[in-house]
This record gives sequence, structure tokens and C-alpha cells, in this order.
Amino acid sequence: MFGGSGNGLDETTPLVTSEARAHWRGLTHPVFSKTAGDVGQLCDAARRHLRSVFRVGGLNICIIEVSVVTDSQLSRCLPRFFPPKRYCDAALALMRGGGFHVIADVDGVAGSGLLRVITGTALCASGTVLANGVPVEAGVFRKAVGIFTNVEAYMPNLTVEENINFVVSMRTNVTGEAREGLVEAACVLTELDRHKVAKLLSPSEAFRLRLAMEIVRDPPVIVAYYPFDCMEHADASECSAVLKRLTTVLEKTVIVSTTTLSSYLFEVTDALLLLGRGGCVLYSGDAATMPLYFNGLYASLNSSSAPYVNVSQGASPGYSNTSTPYRVTDFTSSAREGSYNGSDARHILSSLSLRIQESRAAARNTFVSCGDDALDLATLWAESQTVTEFYAAKFYNSHLRRRVFQTIMRFSNPPQHVSDVAPFTSTVPSQYAVLKPFLLWWYDAMQTWRDSEVYAHLALLSLGLLVIALLMQNQNDDQGGMYNIRGMQFVLFLLTMLANTTTMGDVDHQLRLFFLQRDNGLYGTACFMIVFLLRTVFVRVVYLAFFIPVVIYVLKMSYTFFLLVGALSVTQVLLHVTVHALVPRNRLALIVLRLYLGYNAIFCGFLLNLTTMPSMVGKMSILRWSYGAALAQSLRDMPFSCDGSGNTSYCYSGNTYLALEGFSDESTERSLVVFSVMCGMLIILMGIALACRK
Repeated sequence: MFGGSGNGLDETTPLVTSEARAHWRGLTHPVFSKTAGDVGQLCDAARRHLRSVFRVGGLNICIIEVSVVTDSQLSRCLPRFFPPKRYCDAALALMRGGGFHVIADVDGVAGSGLLRVITGTALCASGTVLANGVPVEAGVFRKAVGIFTNVEAYMPNLTVEENINFVVSMRTNVTGEAREGLVEAACVLTELDRHKVAKLLSPSEAFRLRLAMEIVRDPPVIVAYYPFDCMEHADASECSAVLKRLTTVLEKTVIVSTTTLSSYLFEVTDALLLLGRGGCVLYSGDAATMPLYFNGLYASLNSSSAPYVNVSQGASPGYSNTSTPYRVTDFTSSAREGSYNGSDARHILSSLSLRIQESRAAARNTFVSCGDDALDLATLWAESQTVTEFYAAKFYNSHLRRRVFQTIMRFSNPPQHVSDVAPFTSTVPSQYAVLKPFLLWWYDAMQTWRDSEVYAHLALLSLGLLVIALLMQNQNDDQGGMYNIRGMQFVLFLLTMLANTTTMGDVDHQLRLFFLQRDNGLYGTACFMIVFLLRTVFVRVVYLAFFIPVVIYVLKMSYTFFLLVGALSVTQVLLHVTVHALVPRNRLALIVLRLYLGYNAIFCGFLLNLTTMPSMVGKMSILRWSYGAALAQSLRDMPFSCDGSGNTSYCYSGNTYLALEGFSDESTERSLVVFSVMCGMLIILMGIALACRK
């Protein structure tokens, strides 16, 4: 296990702050109910309790010559016009159990691609990744890794305790008092107030909640995708200390990707992999020796008259003249086809002299003392791919890399015991696997009905219905003709669609939350579809309850009108989700849906006479199917009447009016069948889109 680092975070570091410790003294758990004794005893007791709740130990991950390349269908068919793009090039690293490991890159692409390979969610173009000597397989090792990103993976309206309980219920078989102890231990380890609502958390607390939701699964490896890049310095420093605590207290393997290497992160780092432009490896090894390597590299370049000839002479102990030359395949650079020595070095010198002189001038007064300095140099070198490759070749040919490779070979032997493989080859089914849809529905219902926007939407819907009722009550007795009937029905259906549109404003966030929770193994696409349909029907039933007084007592319509309103509402909701699932960009999806809402209002048959247009123009409007059926239900066989005394503009019999407007063939049964077919097609299309989208 790695020891403490420069900031003094080790086994003697207090586990919790004084404020949190004062809060925990009032808890009922025996470990935290002590009121006597010094702080050290309390921290030791908490540490022992945490080690009894969670499994202690991580995995040794060996990254051996791993290259990550995009290989799309176009690149396979037309490689000349769409060449594959290399994200990572011959990465070599050892990530020991109980260590804090950082993958730093200049663009945020190389590290992400490499992490996907490490976690088993993607395959590498070449090389191999071993975990305790066993090759990592996609879909298997992923279950042993706790992954979290900057995306909010929690339900904002639930408390910290409820969010953690949700993960425990969906991913573990822990029940009863053991569950309470697990949730409490996760809150203690991450210093969270279990009763605080998630949407009120600070950025640091939100990070720790996402971490706690992964910790309760008790994975041996914790992976964080660029967690500190959007944080303030104080929050990032606090979160890095919490991550370091996982390595010192629970001896987990922690891997963090970042585009910044500030002092707070560099000081807690045990091992570092620095990637330059194109994923070229500029450094791999212990964080403590990286400043020596870069300072020795700078000294060696200044000590020779030709920067690229005999560069290893006079350098730090990380160099060797007898090392193997750098040979890594590249699609664009011919310099990678051979070694950087002799005439090749002179050729590189002639082509890069200007850039290197600028680089040396910028670094002349620079002494690499922390990670940010090295990352700044990597960013400077990233201005040219060839310059980056040259410095990557210096590390590839260094004695330091040879030592890393030799160390990896000692950890890459096949496991001798089954226990070395069991942590990530065996999966524990959750206690409530069969009840997952109902558990998800329960937590989703709490999330939905604690949202203040729901009540705001219901209030606006009630206000709209109240206005319609008052207008109908204040009309004269002779104003109940066809024009007012069709107007009121159109307004009711349009109000239904507007209410749906406002309540579906967060579909994109819901889908992103679903994708993240699905990838974390909380539930599958089928479970989400079941819960989504149940929630859609339930919410629509609640909305329809507000229509009852207006429809029955004011408009005096039959119950079949509710069926049309409900069918229209459910179909529109399914359409919203399907469009968001098919269109990854939220803004574009919203534009498409708003345009279609306008299309429905214009071509439903109320504003325009559809008999003069092709039949498909009206049939493509879902509002037309509900409005036309309701109008036919109300006006069919209606006697001759007018809208107002002396008003001869709107005097028809019901059947004549329906024929003039093109609704004579409409019926409630026909529209309900059409809506059923639409819903079935949308459910199938939505399921395929959700299952295929990553």
C-alpha cells in the first residue's frame, strides 16, 4: 500500500472535521456516541468501524502498451478520407491497490478514452489491461469499478440518506440494520449530513454524495472522470482529501483523470500518468520523481549544443543510453517509424528548431516543482504534434520507463488464488431484483411530488380551466352553438398539450440521469420503460381529475371526452421522450417539439379548413385526432342552430357542419385506435433508441 504524501494525509490524519464530529456525537450508533476521550480515540474508533463495514483492499491494475483509436464505419470504409483518430498512444502505468493515481492530459480526451478501457467499457486497439493479473473484459470488470463524473447522478429532491438508500436497494443485498449502518458509514466517510436535501448541497457536498453512492457498492476501484475541473480551489482541495481517505482508510485503488494538476491534487497523488497531445505518454511513474525527471530533461537539453543528439548524457538517473528506441505506430507521423537517433535526430532538429527554441526560452526560468508546471510544459509542447512526439520519445527511451515496465511485469503474473479474482468476476444480485421496477417507481414518485414545479403546473392548469368555466357561465343562453362548442374543445385540448409541454421541460436531464444510472448498473432499459409508463399514466390521471368539473358540469360532455384527453396527453409525452432519445442535443430536440406543437395548433382543423389540403396534412397532427373525434361526438345529429340570435354566419345542422369541416368520418373509437397504434410505435422506437444510445 502507498504511504502518505506531501500533505500528511495518512493513518494519523483526523477522519472528520470538528463540526461534523460534534454532530456525530449525538448519533445513536455506538461508535459515534462517545462523549469522553480525546479526538484521536474517536477517529480511531470511526476508522475501525469503517474498516469493519467496508471491504478493505483494492486491485493492482497494469496498463501495458495500451493504445486507444477511434474506428468508425467511415474510417473502415474510407480510411484515406476519414483516418482513425488516436486518443492514446502506448500508455504504460502501474496502479497499485491502496494508491491514489492521476491521469493528466492536456485536452480531456486522451484520459477519458484510456479510462474507458481501464474500466472495461471500451476495448483498446493494442496492448492490454490487467487487474490482479487477469485481463480486463468489457462488461465484467465494469461491475467492480465505482465510476462517477460531474453529471448529477442523484435525485435532487431526495435527501442524502434517501439517495444512498436508493443505490443500496438497487445494487446490494444489504437489508435491515445492516443497511442503516452502511448508509451511516458512507455519510461519515464522506462527511455528509444525511438529512440534507440533495439540491441544496454545495459543489463539494454534491461531489461527496456522488462518491458515497458509489462507495456503498463497496467496489475495490474508484474512478473519477475530471471531477475537479469545474470546482473552486477550496472545494477541489476538500474533495481530493476525501478521495485520498479512501486509499489510507480502506486501501482502495483510486484513479482520477484531470486537465489540471494543482498543488492540492499533486500532493495527494502517489502515481501519475501524463499524456500530451494525441495521447503521447510524457511521463509515467511516482509523482515524487516527476519533478526530478522534468528538471533533468531540461538540464540535458541545455547541456548539449544539439538538443536532440546524445540527449541522455548528463541527464537525471531516469535516462539511459542503451534503452530501446521509441517505436510506436502512428497514422500521420513518419518520425514514429524509426528511432530518434543519428540522421533522424538531425532531420527532426532541422524541422523543429524554431519551436524548440521557443519552448526552451519559455522554460528557461522554469523549475518543475509541482504537477501544474509539468502540465504547462505539456500544453506548450502540444502546439506541435511532432514536438510532443519528440518528448514522448525521450520518456520512451528513458531508464525510468524501463523500471516502470519491470515493476509492471512483477504485478502482471496470473493470480495464484481465486480470492484475487473474485472481487471483480463475481456479482452479487440485489435483494430486491424482482421488485426493482416498484422500488424505482417509489423513489421516482418521491422525486416527482417533491418538485415545486409540479404544483405550479397544476395551479396554472386549474387557472386555465377556471377561466374557461367562467367564460362559459357568463355567456347568453343562445351562445351555445357550434362555433363556441368547437372553440371550447380546441382550447381544452390545446391547454392539455401546453401543460404537457411545460411539465416535460426536464426530459433531457431525466434521460441523462437514466443513462448514468443504467451504466452504473442500478437498473436496465426495460425497468425504466415500465416505471416511465406507470408514472406517465398516473400523472395524466391526476391532471384529468382537474378537467372533471369543467367537462361534466360546464360543458356537459360525456366520459369519452376524458379518454380523448388522456390519449392525447400520453401520446404527446411518449413523443417528447422519443424525440429526446433520438436527438442527443437538447436544444435541437426542443426546437423540433415546439415546431410540432405549432403545427398541431395550425393544422388540427380549427383554424384552417383541412378539406382543401391533402389528407396527410391533418392526419400528421395528433391534436386533430382528438379534436375531430370530440367535435364529431358533440355535433353529430345535432339539430339546426345558430351562434346567437340573428347570427346567420354560423347556422348549420350538426352533420352538415361536420361535412363542411371534413370531420364527418371521425369517431371516438377510431381516434382511440389511432392513438393506441401511435403509442405502441413510439414505445418500440423509444425502447430501441434508449437501448442503443450510450
